[in-house]
Amino acid sequence: MPKAITEKIVECRTPGGRTMRMERWYYEAIRAALLDILPEPGVCAELFELHKRVAASLDDFTRENIDSLSWQVAWVRLDLETEGLLQRDAALVTRL
Repeated sequence: MPKAITEKIVECRTPGGRTMRMERWYYEAIRAALLDILPEPGVCAELFELHKRVAASLDDFTRENIDSLSWQVAWVRLDLETEGLLQRDAALVTRL
């Protein structure tokens, strides 16, 4: 999980050591969507398609109220890579 800054803010990390702060509800909604799309080890999705599938899986309120959804998805995906739950190559993201 990302580092909690406050009850409402978390800090996402990248494998390269960069960090970005994000509202906790953004993080939790996107994380749940990513893990639903990639439910078990070995399941993979194309990187480009993953962003569309996350957007489609979120409810209307969440989708409309998350700023720069594709950017936020990328940060949560990178944080999950840092946790060792996902792995990516040039085109695919795989659940470990």
